[in-house]
Amino acid sequence: MMIKKELNFKYKYSRAEEQMSETIELPEFEVAEENTAVEFKNFNFYYGTKQVLFDISMRIPKNSITAVIGPSGCGKSTLLRSINRMNDTISGARADGSVVVSGTDIYSDKIDLIELRTKVGMIFQRPTAFPMSIFDNVAYGPRIHKMPLTKDELTDLVHWALDRVGLLNELGDNLDKSGTELSGGQQQRLCIARAIAVFPEIILFDEPTSNLDPISANRVEKLIVELSRDYTVVIVTHSLSQAARIADQTAFFYNGHLIEYDWSANIFERPKHPQTEAYINGRFG
Repeated sequence: MMIKKELNFKYKYSRAEEQMSETIELPEFEVAEENTAVEFKNFNFYYGTKQVLFDISMRIPKNSITAVIGPSGCGKSTLLRSINRMNDTISGARADGSVVVSGTDIYSDKIDLIELRTKVGMIFQRPTAFPMSIFDNVAYGPRIHKMPLTKDELTDLVHWALDRVGLLNELGDNLDKSGTELSGGQQQRLCIARAIAVFPEIILFDEPTSNLDPISANRVEKLIVELSRDYTVVIVTHSLSQAARIADQTAFFYNGHLIEYDWSANIFERPKHPQTEAYINGRFG
């Protein structure tokens, strides 16, 4: 991973000025066990009798951005929701194989789902600001999880989270304003602030910019890159250019199968699998 961070592909905002020559040979894409945040092992997923994920085995590295791409209905969102077991809310959903997060198989009968979803935050396609004040939106998680904070400590935490997503300066002293009154882009960043206020290890993003204007989307993308320094990020996106811009590595799915998983530079410039090349070049999807 240190080699990857030094190269930092030309797609990455943080080093966009350092254009990487296409002639450079990248190291083979491998994720060491000690650098793994999430590992899928022979994972299969079903909705009733319909199988939607087939024998998925992959490792997602810590403190990086992994993009999941593929045409509609290929299993991207199912894979994402498998990491915090949000699929459990769907009648008839079941899985076999394992998903290991921080050394624990989260499909074990003994897993605490509340603890898991604190550790694995999620940002949805449409901003989900709660109909309460901006302050209370961010304080919601610490309060329901009964984090042992004084009033001043909670205030400091809320301010820290809002500052981290660039909202504190924008909003000033207007934290009593309802979160639903913010613009779409601001609401999405408010949701990110709410997620990081409970100190997750992993943040999942499901099409987080698809409903935003280009300026707001650009700001959220840059924020995601910044967050990847401290959190493991997994993002599902239909935007190939978005995946190319911000992801360290990209996984291409088709019909529930993992077709190719590699450095983003390889996926978008020199894919190994013909199906990946066809999708990247717009021949289907």
